[in-house]
Amino acid sequence: MSVNKGIELKNLTIKYRVGEEKHKAVDNVSLTLRPGKIVGLIGESGCGKSTIMNAILDTLPNNGFVSDGKIIYNGTDLLKMNAEQRRQVKWTEIACAFQYAQSSMNPVAKVIDQFLDVFEDHGIHKSKEEKNGTSPRKKS
Repeated sequence: MSVNKGIELKNLTIKYRVGEEKHKAVDNVSLTLRPGKIVGLIGESGCGKSTIMNAILDTLPNNGFVSDGKIIYNGTDLLKMNAEQRRQVKWTEIACAFQYAQSSMNPVAKVIDQFLDVFEDHGIHKSKEEKNGTSPRKKS
């Protein structure tokens, strides 16, 4: 892919089907996530934070769908990509750390160890430092 331009949400509207009805969960949201920046979505419970992230990651539940707007990544609308194209960027180029109590960071383990465990689980290869033994991570 080309130089990372970040992610841009343009007039994003997300709805959920409940029976015969469609309920709007996110209404006309626009924002830009710049590369190399850490972003936190903050808001009241039920305001659409997780729904927005699930739309970006293509992990909305079966009854959820983007009814309007665009999710632009590196100049391409993710919503127009096929499933295989989305799979190639999901969790490798685009990721999110949801703050659920059951999946939060372990306060007694080093942060680097927790991140490296996730990388290993997702098949991300060891760093040059890990390969040559100069990583700050302790070996078990």
